[in-house]
Amino acid sequence: MNILGEMEVLGNYWLRRILARIGTLTAYEGQDTRTGMPVLILKGAEGKPLEGEGLLALLETLPEEGAWVLEWPLGAVPMVQYLGVADPERLAHWVEALARVLWRLGREGVEVAPVPELCLVKGKRVWLGGRAVEALSGVPEKALVALARA
Repeated sequence: MNILGEMEVLGNYWLRRILARIGTLTAYEGQDTRTGMPVLILKGAEGKPLEGEGLLALLETLPEEGAWVLEWPLGAVPMVQYLGVADPERLAHWVEALARVLWRLGREGVEVAPVPELCLVKGKRVWLGGRAVEALSGVPEKALVALARA
């Protein structure tokens, strides 16, 4: 929000709140002004967007803004909301699902170190946001262990 209390707009999207700042990347929870649907906006995203199971779908790139707009599944929340309180069964499903996504990305030559602010969860499902964003490159195994411990 700006000083006047109005939401900032990026293209056709309201920037509702900042989820994370990682290097030059800022991740926002956003909302499509046309449909009202929630979105994940990655401003300062560099790299090549990837597609696939367990990854948030790319809806739009905003080259003039240096941003990517990703799908936000209805009812999903950032994993960070469950830090320290996730039940073991659900956590096991999330870690297993993330491990499969990270293994597949590794086979494609992409190493991503996910952070809980950019992993969306709903029930036993999990989606990784960021999708080859250079700011999230790193050792996936270490990131997965850190997520599980948290």
